[in-house]
Amino acid sequence: MNLLRETRVLAILCIVASAALWASGCVGVGAAKSSTTTAPSATSNVVSPATAAVAASGQTQFTASIQGVTSGNSVTWTATVGTITKTEMFTAPAKGGTGTITATSVVDPTKSTTVAVTVAAAGQPSGSTVTSVIVSPASGASITGGTVS
Repeated sequence: MNLLRETRVLAILCIVASAALWASGCVGVGAAKSSTTTAPSATSNVVSPATAAVAASGQTQFTASIQGVTSGNSVTWTATVGTITKTEMFTAPAKGGTGTITATSVVDPTKSTTVAVTVAAAGQPSGSTVTSVIVSPASGASITGGTVS
């Protein structure tokens, strides 16, 4: 009878130990443990220069700085006029006009910055638009070969 009692106690202990192992996941049968990794989030995106005036077919170097991340601070560039490379070099089209350049954070695509670009028409200095010409003095007289001051 003692042997029967010892066998029952041993069987109960085996059942309890098996249940504990199963519940803790030690034997790979228990619930899977999940791990959540939060992707870094950019707080802002700064592009320099903030605006640009470029001669037709000219080039301007841009830079982008992603704030709030310690790694993965690259951006994708898009331009509505001209082209911009991964090395941040903008090349204006041969024809004048206006457009935008946008830098979008790769780490956090919800963060982007758009800057205005003005492309001067061929023969026109970049960054300027002629709106009038003033001749001074407004009238004058001169002896042939003379000068008016």
